[in-house]
Amino acid sequence: MIRFPLVVALVLGAVSCAGPGAARGVTTGNAPPSVAKPNGPYIPNGEADGSSGKLVVSMTDQMRFTPNSMARVKTGQTIEIAVKNTGVTIHNVIAPALGVEKAIRVDPGKTGPVKLTAPSAVGTYQFWCNEPGHAEAGMIGQIIVE
Repeated sequence: MIRFPLVVALVLGAVSCAGPGAARGVTTGNAPPSVAKPNGPYIPNGEADGSSGKLVVSMTDQMRFTPNSMARVKTGQTIEIAVKNTGVTIHNVIAPALGVEKAIRVDPGKTGPVKLTAPSAVGTYQFWCNEPGHAEAGMIGQIIVE
């Protein structure tokens, strides 16, 4: 015979072991985001010609990519972006619609490589920093595929 207090304790223990946010479907850590769009405004901050397939982009503590727009990228083109963290805050780059589903972290003062292939569909595709509050502050960029 199982007693009521024991059943309640077992149920509560099982629920608490699921981890924070489990009941709501919230992910933690480096799990890919469930949405393919950043949660913040895109604020134009310079444009680079992406036709060569090689770009250099700075990440600043003013929560900006500079430049943050890459134009003249062809469908299917391989793009190599050297992202330089010129600040003292950790930044990263994520772009699920461009195949970068896990954030690429770049420590302060370092440069990190981001390699992607432009989609076969013409359009504008966004990338962003998913460190807490960064995209919300406008740390969002775009690649224009033509």
